[in-house]
Amino acid sequence: MIVIYSDQTSGFLPGYAYRNPQYFQAPLGRPEKVIVMGYWPAVAGAYRALGVEVEERPAVVGRMLRDPVELPPPPQRVTDNLASHPLDRDGDGHPGGSLPADQRGDDVADLRAEYEALTGSTPDKRWGISRLKNEIAKASV
Repeated sequence: MIVIYSDQTSGFLPGYAYRNPQYFQAPLGRPEKVIVMGYWPAVAGAYRALGVEVEERPAVVGRMLRDPVELPPPPQRVTDNLASHPLDRDGDGHPGGSLPADQRGDDVADLRAEYEALTGSTPDKRWGISRLKNEIAKASV
């Protein structure tokens, strides 16, 4: 018996056992040969481990092999926006990060001292600049 693993939905040849590789769980006995259409390494590996002859063929779409497509370069306006990483917050060319304290314009220590002077209590150490500003605004009212 020859088993063909393919995700095709029509055009089945008589005399072959067809199986969909998406639903592969275990080998189907010990067939004399297995043909795997497309890249399904789990299917091919399981049958090779049993010593069954495995033939791997490229996937076929509409009776034509899928060829790589050469894409044109993107327009200049697109590449201009990609000059820096989209998550580069501090302008160093790498994702993440934040500006140094002397460039942020707000000193956390000064804001903590201002909050403590207004309320008489120490602010939570987890509070950032925006939370400290909100709490100072609330206490000032």
